Amino acid sequence: MTTIAVPLLGWVLLLAFSWRAGAEGGPGESSDLEIGGPGAEPGRFLELRHMAFGPGNRLYVLEGRRLGGNDKTPVGNCRVQIFENDGRWVDSFSVFDPALGEKNDPKRLVVDPHGRVLVSEPERVAQYACTSESGTNRWSLTRTYAVPDAFALTLWRINGQLRVAALGSRYERNRWVGLTNLYHLNPEAGGIEAPMPLSDPVAGAVDLTSDRQGNLYVLGEVNQLYKFDPTGRLLAATGAGTWRRVQDGSELRHSVALDPQGRVYVQAFGNIVTFDPDFQTVTTKPGQFYWYDNWSPHDAYTALAFDENGRFWVAVTGNVARGVRHHFRPAVIRVKADFFKGLTPMSTLTLGFDPAVTVDVSNHVTTALAPITCELVVKKAFRKVKEVRAEYRVYDLGKTKVGHGSLALQLEDGVEARQRFPFTPPCWGWYTIECALSTPDGHWLKTVGAHVGFTPPFSGMPDLGTNASPGGAEDPVRQAFCGLRLVRTHTRQKPEHIERLIQLTRQYGQTLLVQFESKSDCTPEKVREAVTRFKGRVQFWEIVNEPNFSMKPEEYAALLKQVYPLIKELDPQAQVLGPAVCGIQLGWHEALFQAGAGPSLDAISIHDYEGNESIDPGHWRWKVGALRALLDRYGLGGKELWQTERAIGGVRAQNFQGGVQAVRVTLHRDLWETLGIPNLGVSAGPTLAVSDSFGNRRDLPVRDGTVSLNVPPLPLYLRLPPGQDILPPQLNYGPNLAVGSTFTYSGAATNSPASLTNGVLEVTHPGNPWGRFWRGDLATPQHVDITLPSKREVNRVVVFSMRADNPHCYLADFDLQYHDGKEWVTLREVRTPLPSSSLVNTTDCRANTWYLDQNFALVEFTPVVTDRLRVLARRSTFGFQPDATAVQATGWQAGAPSLHLREIEIYGP
Repeated sequence: MTTIAVPLLGWVLLLAFSWRAGAEGGPGESSDLEIGGPGAEPGRFLELRHMAFGPGNRLYVLEGRRLGGNDKTPVGNCRVQIFENDGRWVDSFSVFDPALGEKNDPKRLVVDPHGRVLVSEPERVAQYACTSESGTNRWSLTRTYAVPDAFALTLWRINGQLRVAALGSRYERNRWVGLTNLYHLNPEAGGIEAPMPLSDPVAGAVDLTSDRQGNLYVLGEVNQLYKFDPTGRLLAATGAGTWRRVQDGSELRHSVALDPQGRVYVQAFGNIVTFDPDFQTVTTKPGQFYWYDNWSPHDAYTALAFDENGRFWVAVTGNVARGVRHHFRPAVIRVKADFFKGLTPMSTLTLGFDPAVTVDVSNHVTTALAPITCELVVKKAFRKVKEVRAEYRVYDLGKTKVGHGSLALQLEDGVEARQRFPFTPPCWGWYTIECALSTPDGHWLKTVGAHVGFTPPFSGMPDLGTNASPGGAEDPVRQAFCGLRLVRTHTRQKPEHIERLIQLTRQYGQTLLVQFESKSDCTPEKVREAVTRFKGRVQFWEIVNEPNFSMKPEEYAALLKQVYPLIKELDPQAQVLGPAVCGIQLGWHEALFQAGAGPSLDAISIHDYEGNESIDPGHWRWKVGALRALLDRYGLGGKELWQTERAIGGVRAQNFQGGVQAVRVTLHRDLWETLGIPNLGVSAGPTLAVSDSFGNRRDLPVRDGTVSLNVPPLPLYLRLPPGQDILPPQLNYGPNLAVGSTFTYSGAATNSPASLTNGVLEVTHPGNPWGRFWRGDLATPQHVDITLPSKREVNRVVVFSMRADNPHCYLADFDLQYHDGKEWVTLREVRTPLPSSSLVNTTDCRANTWYLDQNFALVEFTPVVTDRLRVLARRSTFGFQPDATAVQATGWQAGAPSLHLREIEIYGP
């Protein structure tokens, strides 16, 4: 932050300039006042250590001192600065004591109602007082208190008397060593009373505070917060007691403060957490702010305090380099008044309660259709729950229950608990195991789970159970297991890593592509070094990752003209790919080819990210066709198209969506396999061999030369022996009777209903010429009424909705009705097989969801004669979230429940 010091009537006024919201170096998105920046001037800090509020609601800030470098050069101002509550500088004084020499190392401070300042230092607490002489404030060291390893301080009201409580703590052999005695300091009389032992040891006391009743809140370095009464008796404790880097409010790190209402605030990992005074409820405030970022590798100390007005303040040390994620400058910051509003309290019973489900299967995939052993593991921690009951359930891809049972575990502080249970798979497939945990009296704690797959050992498929997978982001073994044959790496990887990829891709029959990731990686020296080293072993080189984000097409074309001939000179057999643009940006591509880049590319690489993770067959057939037409215009039509990057997540905002990922990956490989074929003509043989996606085989009888298939969202595979062939029937229902109809909607809607009968499936992908889909509000059941030009005999209706993706909602449930001249009559109640989501903690997830990427419904019924049809919409998804449970797990809503339609088609017999 930038500050200016201006003399004004004996004061120094600090004028803080506002920074652009979110800009690095600014106050951040959740603060409204900042004092600081590095330096020795008034209002700046070096080695900022602590802060406290004193009489008149003035702010006192402590700066320390350290010996830096090999020569132990002193760094730090070693002083206390005083500010008005609005940030105006008032005064400062030194806390450097020449008698201490190198031991000058102040840690914490507290200010009593008379303005006396007490500072903890090694082996003592120093007390400073202010006198005024001729209008000038003079501060002096008035007395010291001998406190071994003096560290944390707080004002303490006990037996009607005001005292200062001091706890000792020291850092020894990479850990905090806590003392179990509490020291009573009497600033009024200047004495130190006999130490009071605490009933329970505090391992590594790092901070403490007290309430108006004299209760003490002591924060220990092992992520626990203790509450003691004025006699030192333990009343309550909370926190994990371990270090696991979880963000549920159980890992209590560095500082504790009380607001005027007695609520307890603690800096935790990834959160500022708030407890009620008895530790029964907790709220969390996760986030990354410029003044607070516990995701930083530094996990740096941040002091917390409340002023007399109940405003929350933080003090950050800033002892890291600029650009590091943690706040890089020392500052004292007042947080916005509404920072903690709107948080929902939750029970503290699960804090530090970290159960998980494991399976005795390497990589959670096995090629043996045999029983496995599962295990419920509760990691060691401080326990608020001493016994748990568990109901476990195992589901298949459609959430059909295929196993269940009960468990009970006794829990002890600091002891890990385990219990095994078996699961026998009924057939090849993917399964999820869920353990719902509760207290003996039935209070639900949390549900945890794991996933496991059983697959036949298909030819050429690696066995992940052999631990052959190297892991990491570039893993040819896992890719080969998933059927992904292209492996991409880049030249910034260590040469030995690329050597390993060469060996593995050869072993599993994959193609290796090596990318020069940025323009800086394409210097002649770097290109020559990489191509020379891997000549004959790496055939495919890609030039720059997604250059549309960093370069103009003309700049990229110029780079290609330099790099291409150099690669060909070094290895004439090498192939050069590009431009690897993010999305097919037709304008960018055309400018590239106009600049003459075509001859410098042996193949055209693309990344088909466009708006959503879903794969839309109509859009991509059009978009790829448009790109090929563009290539033809520039004489490049003979060049292959390569897809070199695509991400289809199985986790969306802490929702596990394994079914969606499976469908979209399959659809991405072959856009036709999930369209569905209701009947197949078979040329020979009494049966047709069919395998599902997991390898479960069955033989279907052939009757009168036909066989009926029920095709799920994931594909079926047909095994045809020599001499047997299939003839898929054409799905031709005749003319679409919806054309020319009138559409009306019972609620608010956007976009013209004419888009519902234009023969086009509108999408939202960039560059598509078809426009947006039709959207209607769906706060309650709403209906689309379709009035045909005349009465017709109808027996089929096709409703094309959207795939549930980002804010786009899928119409899951609706009724199809017709008007018989008197009233509306229901023809079909269409209900998507979409089980409710489960609140379950698995890797990176808080919910399991069961949506399988459905996106349209074909409704067939006994023919009726009518001129009016109705789609009564009852339920849609919440964008990509299937239901309210998935929204609860996410913590925010991806899209409102809305009726999103692309096309409605009506057919007669």
